Amino acid sequence: MGTTARHFCVLLPGIFIVYQSIAQNYVTNQPPLVPQKYIELPLGSVKPQGWLLEQLTIMNKGLTGHLEEVYPAISKDNGWLGGTGESLEATPYWLDGALPLAWLLDDPVLKGKVLKYIDWVLDNQRPSGYFGPYTKYERDSGAKVENINQGDDLWPRMVMLKVLQQHYSATGDKRVIPFMTRYFRFQYENLTDTTRLINRYIEQTANSRC
Repeated sequence: MGTTARHFCVLLPGIFIVYQSIAQNYVTNQPPLVPQKYIELPLGSVKPQGWLLEQLTIMNKGLTGHLEEVYPAISKDNGWLGGTGESLEATPYWLDGALPLAWLLDDPVLKGKVLKYIDWVLDNQRPSGYFGPYTKYERDSGAKVENINQGDDLWPRMVMLKVLQQHYSATGDKRVIPFMTRYFRFQYENLTDTTRLINRYIEQTANSRC
């Protein structure tokens, strides 16, 4: 174990230095943040082989690659595609696994399935920075969400932000950074009375699951 550890310590800095010189679409900590010692490789840089490839292929042939065929909420009038159906975290959680799987396997069919959700989310951000499925306020009023009181549960959007982070890592999609910047500005401007906000979302989440 000691020998392995020494080789591990010697190899990692080499990997880090080489990768630093070729990283084109991966921004590391900027001052005054502490510099990162290592950089996560962009999604798809490491190609699975052997047992790992076999396991990922099983996932792709199973529920992860075909969830929309057995779980109607994903495919039927989905809120993350502009519909009135599933608008909480079920779809983002699925994408959080399906998107990296699609790029690890370089599977065009699965990529096509996940990208339609990514494209809809990125192309339908509100001018205020808010994003995601249309809210009850928007459907009733015909107006766009301008503040957090007109929006829905924040948590599903946090999961989708993680999905978008992976999408950016895999593709370098130039829409992602401005999109996130606008949303974080929206949060910064709205997250003031946190006690009232938490109580509101507890009530909203309870109602949506009853």
